[in-house]
Amino acid sequence: MLQIVHIVILASLTALIDGGLAHRFRSLPLYRRHLYLSVALILVPMGILPISLGTQVAGVLMGLTLPALLKMRTRSWLMHSWMRGSCRRPDASKPLIVIADPHWSKDTGHLEEIRKKNSRVDWLFLGDCFDLWIGLPGYETPAQKEFLHWVDLRRQEGAWVGLWLGNREYFLDYLAPRFDLMGEGTGGQLTGESLYFEHGDLINEKDIQYRLWNLLSRSSFTWILFRLIPASWGQHLGSWLESKLRTTNQNYKIAFPQDSFYEVAQLFSPSIFIVGHFHTEHQIENGRVIPWNYSGSHALWSKGHLELKTMA
Repeated sequence: MLQIVHIVILASLTALIDGGLAHRFRSLPLYRRHLYLSVALILVPMGILPISLGTQVAGVLMGLTLPALLKMRTRSWLMHSWMRGSCRRPDASKPLIVIADPHWSKDTGHLEEIRKKNSRVDWLFLGDCFDLWIGLPGYETPAQKEFLHWVDLRRQEGAWVGLWLGNREYFLDYLAPRFDLMGEGTGGQLTGESLYFEHGDLINEKDIQYRLWNLLSRSSFTWILFRLIPASWGQHLGSWLESKLRTTNQNYKIAFPQDSFYEVAQLFSPSIFIVGHFHTEHQIENGRVIPWNYSGSHALWSKGHLELKTMA
């Protein structure tokens, strides 16, 4: 009984500290925050507190997972979201090109064509830039290096470039200095422009299976696993997992979650709320879904208005 009391006390303490850290340090990704907190609460008290290591581990794990499970079907996802950089563009009067879901593989598709047709613009990418992008040493592909070089050139020219991560990007926070803004989860916005955004994978609060995968795949456990195994194994494992996920949970992947999207968009009304992820265009009052960039489709945000563009 005393052991259970210790676990509950430690779990409560862990959850309280984790919540405080999440609100105080918005720039810290979930996996790093949980890794630092776990080390502090498991290793530091060893030999000081009269409880076993197993009790400490159980308490910390409960404190980190239970709050997330209780909020699984809500929009309370800010604790699992993070953001670095500036949400305010230096020149809000400049047009902004918005690109969603290009799913590049061996090159960057229509990106350079879009750039040549649009001079003196800023850029916002809404995630899923590549079929799979794992931000760990040895995992970066030539196409990803090419894209990062492209971003460097645009910023050298004076453009603001933002990247909001999607469901196919993992552990990219170390690349945040290469962008003016990088974030993940919910809470994306451009200050002073009445524009809010996220990737879109967290819109459907009923899709519990995906939300569990989202937390697990971005956890400290997964980060440690991919750091320990060879990069070639990690690439194959990541690709295999993604391919398996494409064919599961079809009930939530076939139909666009119109009601959920409307409810989320209304939270930001009368401002514009945009997402990608769903690959097809949708508009419900102030909410817009940007179609995927496979054939060059993108959006132009200028003077408070959003316009869809094609390569035709």
